[in-house]
Amino acid sequence: MQFRFRPLERGDLPLMHRWLGLSHVAEWWGRAPTLAEVEKEYGEYIDGVEPICAFLAYADDAPIGHLQFARYRDYEWYARILGIEELDAVNCDVFIGEERFLHRGLGAPMLRAFVDEIIFADASTPTCFIDPDARNRIAIRAYEKAGFRFVRHVADDGEGELIHLMERTR
Repeated sequence: MQFRFRPLERGDLPLMHRWLGLSHVAEWWGRAPTLAEVEKEYGEYIDGVEPICAFLAYADDAPIGHLQFARYRDYEWYARILGIEELDAVNCDVFIGEERFLHRGLGAPMLRAFVDEIIFADASTPTCFIDPDARNRIAIRAYEKAGFRFVRHVADDGEGELIHLMERTR
């Protein structure tokens, strides 16, 4: 299966709204947002107001999920929470939205391709971190298969759950 990635566009926001409302996504990404909330948050990414780079992922020609990344230099407060000193590194988030693509072994190769083709395309990016909830064993296993390794557990920013911090270097 071939993966490709393209920057998120305003026309994608109804699809993002649908995906964020699905139980398998909302379980780890928070409550299902309204369309207006999705338009505000992701619109800020699209417009460059918020320095988060958001993408849709395609498997062959079907949109299957969402990936995004941000540089720690733009979110130093979060780097401090995670204990990351390398501000040129990035933090990545990912989900498969389309239910028919779940549990088919696509998460790891999709994430690996995204890191290789998009994140590490910038030679100044030395490391990519990902920080799933420590209870999300399925995601953690996929991230391991994508080449990420465990760094440490970190208490989150107030919700009482542990973050399973992982990294992948060039």
